[in-house]
Amino acid sequence: MTKSNYLERLNHLLDQYNIYESLKEDIIKDYDTLWLEYHELNMIDIDIVEKLGQPEVIIDSLTEGYTKKEIIHKRKKQSSQQKFIALTTFIALFMFFGFGFLFENGFTYAWVSFLLIPMSAIIKGK
Repeated sequence: MTKSNYLERLNHLLDQYNIYESLKEDIIKDYDTLWLEYHELNMIDIDIVEKLGQPEVIIDSLTEGYTKKEIIHKRKKQSSQQKFIALTTFIALFMFFGFGFLFENGFTYAWVSFLLIPMSAIIKGK
């Protein structure tokens, strides 16, 4: 693996995390500097990669405390689904009292409105 391949791979892996651009550039510069220093010590590329570590291996230590971009997207989607399901509780409650008071013997069948809660969870969960 050449220096450019190594740094490109590291940059690609860092792009998958929510890291400030300046921090990402600093990491790439640091590894570029380390590569050059090892190269000045007459080390070959294979030995330098072995010394620095494979990008796939070191990425976990470099991104500790940061989340992957895809995880944040999933959390936002789950959050909106959970909000909708929580909201259906209140909708079912209003429907229950609405049908109960508006129609004669409305409370007899108004309980069916509470089935909206698990149905919404099933529908939105897919």
